[in-house]
Amino acid sequence: MRRFVVVAALLVQLLGAWCLCAQEPTKPTQHDLDYLLTVIDHQRQSLETLEKRVEELNARLKAVEEKLERENQSVGQRAVPPGLDVWRHEIKKGMSYDQVRQLLGEPVRIENQGSFDETWFYSRSRDSGYVWFNESKVFSWQEPSQ
Repeated sequence: MRRFVVVAALLVQLLGAWCLCAQEPTKPTQHDLDYLLTVIDHQRQSLETLEKRVEELNARLKAVEEKLERENQSVGQRAVPPGLDVWRHEIKKGMSYDQVRQLLGEPVRIENQGSFDETWFYSRSRDSGYVWFNESKVFSWQEPSQ
């Protein structure tokens, strides 16, 4: 219905413009009407092509958004940084990398101190907000300063 209204409005505008441009008020010829119908048909086809392209782009956008959502969930990122209660009561010695990621999310940076030691920093400061792993297990940690 919307397309019909658009096409009808376009036809009225084209006929009106044609009549205004004519030197004398005359009736449009069949040739003029055929030309206008061709123009309208071309515009309709262009509109359909654009609508299909918009549908394709919306589908692609939705797929990308869903993929990002799945990736964020699989990494265990939190929408809000964890509070001190997580640092004080939920982190335990011996936890794995995955368990820490589930609690704290991705670290700001990771530093390797040797073949068995690794430190995950959750703060820009080197003095607070870190988890120290020894042989891939939590050995020690320091909560971030508030």
